[in-house]
Amino acid sequence: MERESERTSKAGIRRGRGVTCALLGLLAACVGDVSDPDRFGDGTYCPEDFEIETLFERRCAGGACHGADAVAGNLDLVSPGFAERMIGVRSEICDWATLVVPGNAEESFLYVKVTNPPLSCGEPMPPVGYLTNNEVRCVRDWIESLAEPEPEAPPEDEGDASEGEEP
Repeated sequence: MERESERTSKAGIRRGRGVTCALLGLLAACVGDVSDPDRFGDGTYCPEDFEIETLFERRCAGGACHGADAVAGNLDLVSPGFAERMIGVRSEICDWATLVVPGNAEESFLYVKVTNPPLSCGEPMPPVGYLTNNEVRCVRDWIESLAEPEPEAPPEDEGDASEGEEP
């Protein structure tokens, strides 16, 4: 009986070690940590080398979503000219919303969909694996960068050079 109890105890210890090793393995497999801005980010910056095309291709075009072959909501985010297809265009999901308002992320439905869309306008995008805070910031910065430049003031009229001269 003592031997059986000893075997049971050793089996429990081995099982406990196995569970501990498995948990440690899972922790080691986690990519990044909360202080790793490249993985999670605090949303305060967008890397200088960031390209919106790459984000759309990698995070939005998969499955039956927004690629050239599968165009959910009639929105292709990867074919050339994607920006032109969104600027000033009404959403098919929420007809009161404009997809991209140049220079105004808060009024752009694209930005609203990756942050916090109204319940009547569907789920946040992407539906699986939400964007990181820094990726959201990059979408915001991209929309803000589309602002039309301020028109230059016309040159001041210097008047007729002959004015003020005596004949």
